[in-house]
Amino acid sequence: MSDRFELIDEFRITVAVHEQIRDLLEECFPESSFTSTRTWLKQLPPRRLLVWEEGELVAQLGVEHRVVRLPDGPGTVLGAIDLCVRGACRGVGLASSMLQWLLELGRTHGIDFVILFAADGRLYARNGFCRPGTRVRWLKIHELDGFGIGDDVLDELMVCELGPRRWPDGPEATVDLLGYQF
Repeated sequence: MSDRFELIDEFRITVAVHEQIRDLLEECFPESSFTSTRTWLKQLPPRRLLVWEEGELVAQLGVEHRVVRLPDGPGTVLGAIDLCVRGACRGVGLASSMLQWLLELGRTHGIDFVILFAADGRLYARNGFCRPGTRVRWLKIHELDGFGIGDDVLDELMVCELGPRRWPDGPEATVDLLGYQF
């Protein structure tokens, strides 16, 4: 498979490509109602990693660059959002290639961590992510409504350390996402 990876600013994506992204999200997340009308769950990702095969969008990953507050001070993260691969293209390592591409991007630019939230973490664990069990604080958003601040240990949180900085382990440490949960 000769994939072409494209990191693109969200505001540069055309209406036609947004429709392809929406179709892909709908295929990959059929139980999610947001996919019938938009290409994002809680907030537009600032960038997307798009993968093209012979002119067809076959995979996408939202990418957010953010500062978070760790117990020992600010840290930089790339948030991985809604990784999805078209059904016909699964099983050949494309999702892992996308994750490795993102991890290398972070390392190249001195980012401390890549973080994401996933119920099924098998793919991410195979690519160097762990579940730290850290308490997290975030802006709660549901269907375009910001309705408070969440503060809890989220089992879905997965982290990959990219450099010497260590993510805190366990519920006694709190990390403030300083924004919405990816």
